[in-house]
Amino acid sequence: MLLSSLCLMLAISPYANGGNGLGMQVSAMGAQVTQSMLIEDFATAETIARDRVAISLGTDHLGDGYRNLGAVLVGRGKWVEAEVVLRQALPLVERKHGVNNRQPIGVLKHLAKLMIQEGRYQEAQSLIAEGLRRQQAYAPDRVSMLQLYDLQASVLHILRQDNEALAVLDKADALKVAAEPVDPHDNGSGPEWVAKARAHSLFLRGQCQEGLGKTGEAENLYQSALAGYRQLQGAKDANTSIQILSALGMLYLREKRNQEAVSTLRQARQMAEAVLGPYHPLTARSGVNLARALEQSGQDAEAESLYRPGVEQLSRLNALNALSQDGLLYGRFLAHRGRLEEALKVYQLTLDAIDKQFAQTRGLEESVRESFVAHFNTNFVETIQVLLRLHAQHPEAGYDRQILEVISRTQSRLFSELLKQADVAKLSNDRAFQILHKQQQQLQNQLAELRRERTNTGAFNESVGETSSDANDVSKDQQIQQRINANRKSLDDDIRQTQQQLTVVSQQLWQQFPRFMDMAEPKPVNIKDLQQHVLRRGEALLTYFLMDKETLAFVTTPDSFHLIRLPLGRDKVAALVTALRAPEENAADSLGSLKALNPALLHSAYQQLFQPLEGFLKPGTRLLSIGDGPLHTLPLEMLVTQWTEQDQQQFAAARQQSPLLGEYAGLHYLADRFQIAYLPSLSALVSMRQYRKPRVQYAQQLVSFADPVFEQSEPSSPGSLLGQSIARNYGKSKVGLKIPRLPETAVEAQGIANILGDRNTLYLEGNAQEYTLKHLDLTSTRYLHFATHGLLGGEFVMLKEAMGEDASSANKVRPEPALLLSLTGNLHGEDGLLTMHEVVENLNLNAELVVLSACNTAGEHDAAHSGEGFAGLARAFMYAGAQGLLVSHWSVESQATQELMVATFSKLKSGSSPTSAIEAARRELKQSQFLSGGQAMSRAHPFFWAPFVYVGD
Repeated sequence: MLLSSLCLMLAISPYANGGNGLGMQVSAMGAQVTQSMLIEDFATAETIARDRVAISLGTDHLGDGYRNLGAVLVGRGKWVEAEVVLRQALPLVERKHGVNNRQPIGVLKHLAKLMIQEGRYQEAQSLIAEGLRRQQAYAPDRVSMLQLYDLQASVLHILRQDNEALAVLDKADALKVAAEPVDPHDNGSGPEWVAKARAHSLFLRGQCQEGLGKTGEAENLYQSALAGYRQLQGAKDANTSIQILSALGMLYLREKRNQEAVSTLRQARQMAEAVLGPYHPLTARSGVNLARALEQSGQDAEAESLYRPGVEQLSRLNALNALSQDGLLYGRFLAHRGRLEEALKVYQLTLDAIDKQFAQTRGLEESVRESFVAHFNTNFVETIQVLLRLHAQHPEAGYDRQILEVISRTQSRLFSELLKQADVAKLSNDRAFQILHKQQQQLQNQLAELRRERTNTGAFNESVGETSSDANDVSKDQQIQQRINANRKSLDDDIRQTQQQLTVVSQQLWQQFPRFMDMAEPKPVNIKDLQQHVLRRGEALLTYFLMDKETLAFVTTPDSFHLIRLPLGRDKVAALVTALRAPEENAADSLGSLKALNPALLHSAYQQLFQPLEGFLKPGTRLLSIGDGPLHTLPLEMLVTQWTEQDQQQFAAARQQSPLLGEYAGLHYLADRFQIAYLPSLSALVSMRQYRKPRVQYAQQLVSFADPVFEQSEPSSPGSLLGQSIARNYGKSKVGLKIPRLPETAVEAQGIANILGDRNTLYLEGNAQEYTLKHLDLTSTRYLHFATHGLLGGEFVMLKEAMGEDASSANKVRPEPALLLSLTGNLHGEDGLLTMHEVVENLNLNAELVVLSACNTAGEHDAAHSGEGFAGLARAFMYAGAQGLLVSHWSVESQATQELMVATFSKLKSGSSPTSAIEAARRELKQSQFLSGGQAMSRAHPFFWAPFVYVGD
């Protein structure tokens, strides 16, 4: 049926008998498509492009036809069909014209545009990079190079890397472009095309300047870009002109220039409707922007008449970035008018779009991904605010549970995704998974092929409610038209049936392999499932979420769920945590600073952060704590639960007696009431419990790396910090760098080995090599122990540069936590710094416990915004397969660390759980003393025992 219909189309095409040969005909049609696009007659361009495909079937011109049609479809916002067509075009034009040629480069450009529109930024960057490489080899001085630079800058701007985008635009501005075509059939070159590209660069530069807060410069650039387009004689660009007008109008709106905003945005809307039609994504966006201006001008009725269809169209088109932003505006409009249920549905649409975008940024640097998703934090906060209002109106309706589910989507996204990737990797040998996954891939390929065939038969309508004019019908003959329509209907039926089959297979994958599907289609943690299948008897989950003016706290047990609103916002919590940590962090300068830790402040923190939750906890409950922001860096165990007048008198009296700091022994700490384990996110807990690696028979009890040797090393001193050493030596060569040795850590490692008995391997001094670690089989090791310096992100960069790393190189050192191993002997190409990424990429563990007996291994205070900075190295080891970790929040006196570690393993040997073992070891440490300068000093102060916490489930 398809072949006969296409033969009929070919026979009556007005281009079939031009007398100049098929090659000349299709080239002429390509020129007509380009001309139609230039004068913004998009319907005609699409008609001719489809006819070009029809007469090219079965010839080597088909790839060029697909390329032409794909470009038109991208411009018209028909993204589903555009991707099918362009993916089909690329291998065909490569085979016909070669790889380094304008035709395949053009396909790459249009695919990149499409990926940007759909929020698939990593794919877009890869396509742009490949396009730049090919263009450099083919014709680096042509307008296509400018267009590729503009695309690259556009992605960077969307990812909030405006300075980097401006650097790319500087390269574009410096490029001397030859306007003439590269060959006689090149319709995309000439002075007008160069002028368009230059004007578009101005627009992008304006966007970047506005992103950097320079609104005055942005406005001037927008005006200049707009003037550039208006000066073009024949080559217009409605898409960019509409975008410039919209950006300018929204800038006016933010500056409270409402009249100018409405006028400018109405102009953008009218142009979009007239040129692009009602179903184009830019038309939808222009409508939402105008609605926002009308709302601020008090014209609510007209505003909503634009908001609703605009957001609905963006949702249908899967325009993720636009939906995330414009849906927020509409949700806010509804919420401000008390239409909370309607607002909630719109907000939830935006959250789904954000999650999909985040998933599609895989492959980009973590810092870029984190910065990108942080831009959408407002969407999550406002969704939570709507749910709080609904919960106040309907306390029993379950809106409080929905709040926690939303919060789960904000927590430590990168780490949670790492755990999911580890889970998915285990499915590679699962035959049931392989069968379903293969079926899914086959159906997806089949669907793509059906859509391609449907494209060949005429317009493929993607917009609900759009009526096709069938402008490319090749005959008014009813019989021919009936056959063509019947063929289209048959293909439409096949497409629907294939989609239904794909839905069934996807549902089976969700039921049997939810973690794999969660990678592709992320979903929030379900509180009911958490209670029924994840939490254990005798456990309670504490979850905190910081907002501007309050903190939300949740207590979840297998049988109960409670939301508690604490009246202190993010800034106050940050100030409180900073004040509590300051004496401990300053102890390296002087142990005398420890006296500055005020029990009254510790008690106040308890009253504000924990006491309101305690009524929902049974005595002896094991707590799993998930903090937020600075709360990730506060050991809750150090909070003081009682500070009466009698306690104050006893504390003051004890301070006058020996030993020093002994007054802290009489305080009542939260550690005396509860065992606490820490986690970076709810999804991390779910992943670790529901998708844990199978248990193994441990062939080795302990592998330890301790007391590495550093060049020009010097003995350590009590309380010394590596960071101080780096700061003193910063900028010096590696030869002159002095890093303090930790000889007592060898004693610590040997003491642990003596407790555990046989089957232990210690790598000490010069043998504590990074290369050795990376080449060990650790899959059957029960305990993995590191006793060395831990580096925070900033210290890592300083040390790398002090060791001679070129900070200005293309591979500029990026900050990340690391462990410092031996720097002497043959390093086998390693640098001696085991980074977070290297743990993820090189280690495969099944360890019951990984011990990071080093300072600051729980993560750096300033980086703990959403859990990504929490447990910096700890999260990498959890990804590698560790069931739990013992880490430290700050640098501690070496002998105290050694004693705590030995005591912990002594309890583990006797059968205690890790949290019980650590708790008992801390209790023993609090009761111990040591001599400092000939004077007895107590370790009852939280500085000595509180930083050691258990991370795990």
